[in-house]
Amino acid sequence: MNLDGISVLCFGASYVLAFVLEGSALLWPGRVNRWLRRGVAAAGTLAHVVYVGRNAMPLAGGHSVLMLLALILSVYYLSGTFHYPRTAWGLFVLPVILVLIAIARWQPQTLEPLVPPSDRGEQLWVWLHLLLMLAGMVGLCVACTASLMYLVKWSQLRNKLGPGAGVPMPNLERLETVHRRAVNLAFPLFTSGLLVGVLLMLHTERMPWTDPKLVTAGLLWLAFALLLVVRYGLQIRGRWVAVLTIVAFLLMVAAVVLPALMSTAHPTGRVWP
Repeated sequence: MNLDGISVLCFGASYVLAFVLEGSALLWPGRVNRWLRRGVAAAGTLAHVVYVGRNAMPLAGGHSVLMLLALILSVYYLSGTFHYPRTAWGLFVLPVILVLIAIARWQPQTLEPLVPPSDRGEQLWVWLHLLLMLAGMVGLCVACTASLMYLVKWSQLRNKLGPGAGVPMPNLERLETVHRRAVNLAFPLFTSGLLVGVLLMLHTERMPWTDPKLVTAGLLWLAFALLLVVRYGLQIRGRWVAVLTIVAFLLMVAAVVLPALMSTAHPTGRVWP
């Protein structure tokens, strides 16, 4: 029996059940439903922690990166059930988590784990690179969630739904604030992580500039930069920024997934003979 598969099924099913409960809360809101959601999400997060500790650490390619990213978002969702108890927070966060888990399961798990170099100074830079990149991706996921909520809220206002109708969520100004803070924090973190990675690449001379891992990460940085230019340079806000953020999220997934399907010299990618 594949225990790893059972572990993924456990926390994946917990997130699906939490999503169903989030949907049922639209018809039957109340304290009981709210605590059921929290309990199911907490159980899923706990199983997720166990899985990541046993199967995704140390980092070894797209599978472990996406699983760890989904775990961080599950903690974010769980905290949101307390900070935003009367909003349909999980209807937007949980699908992102489930998509990341589904793509992670599709990724190969046979990659060699990332082995830090023996030099302690270089070890520090490797882990700094990983942490900065991961923190930047978390920020982008939060911004993507806020963008999805923004588009739904905008649609509700366009259709002139009353305050008690539709999906309960924060107003557009609040969602825009969450988005702005997430992107403003994520971009410098991701940029710093990418710069550290480039410096490591120049130092080790292991990766060429045309390596798929570097190219996809560069495209993601350009999407990040374009998002800031549109928002602050062109002073464009609203739906277009939300759509561009979702596109950047899809590019982030591609930046993690595609290198595993191609020849790459990156330590967390697949190297084909």
